[in-house]
Amino acid sequence: MISTELKDVKAQQLQIASLSCIFVLIQTCSYEYSQFYVKLYELADITKDGKSPFDSDDQTALSYIKLIELSLKSSNLPHTLICAFIKKLARLSIKGTLATTISCLGLILNMIKRHPKAIELIHKQGKATYSKEEQKGDPFDEIAKDPMDSKASETSLWELQILKA
Repeated sequence: MISTELKDVKAQQLQIASLSCIFVLIQTCSYEYSQFYVKLYELADITKDGKSPFDSDDQTALSYIKLIELSLKSSNLPHTLICAFIKKLARLSIKGTLATTISCLGLILNMIKRHPKAIELIHKQGKATYSKEEQKGDPFDEIAKDPMDSKASETSLWELQILKA
């Protein structure tokens, strides 16, 4: 029932609560929901005009970040999935509020510590600007609905250079 609601519900807080319930069912009851990470990834879609869904609501953003942290703790998750979420968090950090940015950076650091292979995202040569021309050179597919199709493992975390500046 909850997974059916995710297709129709527009309110992000309800989507986050629904996914949190699904995650508890997955953890405690071995519930099968193959689209869990896809739905979790879709929640942070950035619109064509460059706006994040969490631009105006820190509480929703922090709830989402906490859910990502809980659901990506396993070291058995695919490297591509981890890289996709790290890259999505990096994008949210440059477009979000200060609280969102700090939370995203903390989670990125923890994810890289937990999944050491993801350090390659930092060590790749990336662009340090954020113009539309520079973005076109990034192989990361920001609009991909499935994190496994995002090509995140082929890119770098150039967003961290922007935050450094």
